Amino acid sequence: MILIDMNTTHDYVWIVVANNIPVEAYEDQVEARQMTLKWSEESKNHIACYRVPIIPQFSKYLKSFQGS
Repeated sequence: MILIDMNTTHDYVWIVVANNIPVEAYEDQVEARQMTLKWSEESKNHIACYRVPIIPQFSKYLKSFQGS
């Protein structure tokens, strides 16, 4: 499971994907790209990085679900 701080000021996150499975999320593009390159060098898996928007309605749902 990928956990994202719901107090983020960004309207998107960077998701690192290995073999079409999301494995990590980052708020910082540079950090996400560095991890993508590192994983690509160390693994034979297909590694990619995608910018994904945070959906405000989903964020509100998560906050209410967590009791915030």
